[in-house]
Amino acid sequence: MEMVPVMITAISLVVSYFSGPMPNFGDFSRYCKSFKSVKHGNFWGLPVNFLAFSLVTVVTTGATLPVFGQLITDPVETVG
Repeated sequence: MEMVPVMITAISLVVSYFSGPMPNFGDFSRYCKSFKSVKHGNFWGLPVNFLAFSLVTVVTTGATLPVFGQLITDPVETVG
């Protein structure tokens, strides 16, 4: 039951990540030559980019345990 707030937070982060480009979708797709290029750009720009940055974040956060001897979840402290 203690995982419910964590899952709600994760879902909220994913929704907020994808909600940013939604209001500006017309601006992003205005200069595309075809609908295929819009789909191609959205595929590489949204889910693939999201997955890549998520993996880097998880690996970097996980690497703080062997490097610093404790799990650091604060990004500012990790960079510092």
